[in-house]
Amino acid sequence: MVDRRSLLKQIGVLGALMSLSVPLNTKPMQESLWGLIMPAENIHPYSVLAEDPTSEAVICWIDDDTEHAGDTQTLLYGTDEDDLDNEVEVEGEEIPAGDGEHLYEVEITELTPDTVYFGEVQCHSGVKSIEIKTFPISLADNDLKILYFSDTHINPGSAGDHMDEPEMIEPLADEDPDLVLCGGDIVTGAREDPEPDDTEEWLRWWTEYWAYFAEGRLPPLIMVPGNHEVDNSSWDGTGSVDPEAGYFQFWFKHPRDLEPTGKNYCEVTIGDYLQILALDTHSEFPDVLADWLEDAINEDVDVALPFHHSPLMTGASRRSGDDDLQELLREEWAPIYHDAGNVYATFSGHIHTRKRTEPWIVVDEEPDSDAFELPGGQYLTVSENSDGIVGFGDGWRDNRGGSDEWFLDDISGDTHFNVIHIDRNSPATMTVEEIDDSGELINSEEYDVEVLGDDDQVGVDLEEEYGSYGKLRTDRVEL
Repeated sequence: MVDRRSLLKQIGVLGALMSLSVPLNTKPMQESLWGLIMPAENIHPYSVLAEDPTSEAVICWIDDDTEHAGDTQTLLYGTDEDDLDNEVEVEGEEIPAGDGEHLYEVEITELTPDTVYFGEVQCHSGVKSIEIKTFPISLADNDLKILYFSDTHINPGSAGDHMDEPEMIEPLADEDPDLVLCGGDIVTGAREDPEPDDTEEWLRWWTEYWAYFAEGRLPPLIMVPGNHEVDNSSWDGTGSVDPEAGYFQFWFKHPRDLEPTGKNYCEVTIGDYLQILALDTHSEFPDVLADWLEDAINEDVDVALPFHHSPLMTGASRRSGDDDLQELLREEWAPIYHDAGNVYATFSGHIHTRKRTEPWIVVDEEPDSDAFELPGGQYLTVSENSDGIVGFGDGWRDNRGGSDEWFLDDISGDTHFNVIHIDRNSPATMTVEEIDDSGELINSEEYDVEVLGDDDQVGVDLEEEYGSYGKLRTDRVEL
């Protein structure tokens, strides 16, 4: 697809060249002109979430022209679309088990917060225009829209509840999110060492599915692996793990290069209002990640937002190993979520059903109601006054029935995704929408959020606005 801005620029370049007294009938000149005026259909861009998204961006692209891929390519970028005054040369890396396709990635820094940047990838076949936007330092005059999904299981030739056709992702892209979170199992191939079929599936994802997101402003993506990305389908939380299995790490510079480096999990703090906790349930031991999480979780931002492949609890079951894994995750992670005070919701996948839990809390004494027993004499139970954490899930795909467990608010057979809105204006809120595969709203939940930033940034007097609440957690309102 040729965007209007690129087309106008190409026409302008051609007009300028036509006005010059130079011969245009030589092969080198024809090739040069072709590269300047034609859109580079072989370039497929995406962006992964940067370590500091207010001033940095990570731009990646795939060149699937197997004859020329691998050549050094140029990224131009700037705030004026008619004057891209920054330039960086980028070397490609050949994609494993492919036909010569290459992946390019570059990290750009010292950007201005809350600012739109225009860019162009220049290669032998022409140019590919991109557009990104840095995040604001504060949400005083902004709100944030986050898309969450998992378990698309694109799989050529399959039918039913897979996202088997690229146009099925269009309702997600139409949300035009500021940020995309993915809880894993984009693909179905699950081999430790990549094979051509795995590469074909990933390339199909980037070139046919993600292309819907690349048509407009390119949202940054942060993803964690599911069992199908790291060849660990029967994981119960014990045994052995290999974060380098498959080639999830090949596609995702982050979390790979963020602390703890070489792992498939990380945290990204955005300004003073949001911390993304991208957590790995299938290539790290739950207790090892818990040790990191306890120090990493940021209690000074308004919202800490965890997402991961396996849920902590669900109303459906795949196999006994999943139940064992969920028990370990509850024991290790639930107390950390609860104690942080700024975790209002979690997002997961893996089970293939739409689920929403009741708000849950961790208590130090055995309650009279149903509860999960945790180590150290603690219990996870449903809150009596809605001041707890809600678990949303479990995957875009739906092919498993559920049961009415004591901790569930709702479970049903809806193929779906989530949209999260964070609005810091008084009163500050986080809204979570459950949306079906046609883009229709299923349900919406709103939560009052305790604002922890500076008075000047928020635009309200925090003492006056929130002083009477004490440690406010969640006021849950069904819309």
